[in-house]
Amino acid sequence: MALRVGDEQIYFRMVPEGAKVHDTTVTGGIYRQNADGTYDVVCCNREKSPCFFCVQAEREGKVNMSEMKTEAGRLKSFYEEPVWNFPNVCPKKLAKWGFRYLRETGDQVQCVFCHAILGDWEKGQDVYERHKKRNWACTIVRGEEWENVPL
Repeated sequence: MALRVGDEQIYFRMVPEGAKVHDTTVTGGIYRQNADGTYDVVCCNREKSPCFFCVQAEREGKVNMSEMKTEAGRLKSFYEEPVWNFPNVCPKKLAKWGFRYLRETGDQVQCVFCHAILGDWEKGQDVYERHKKRNWACTIVRGEEWENVPL
């Protein structure tokens, strides 16, 4: 997968559990391919090697990532001030599919496993289908997220 940022083309690669990255066996995740052929972790969601997004969110005090691994912790984020007040989609469904409420950005939510951000919810939208369309490679969408603790 590739992403163009300005004049630079950045390549990403899904790495399966047990693969070698920088001569280290990894627990899987998404890695950025560098010009020299090496890879840097972009999104891992693993306790052993947290990615930039996980570290940054915790550093800023925005989220306790350990708590967000639980469906109950994610659901709680919808009931803290300011409380979720968007009837088009149910917080329980959002929490089930990995989302936490971002609070400061209207009805935007973020998946704690793939970091996808979704918003502008319309009545009747299917959370799973929208999440899958945004990031089909997310481990919770594929049913492979072993760190998730369901209700």
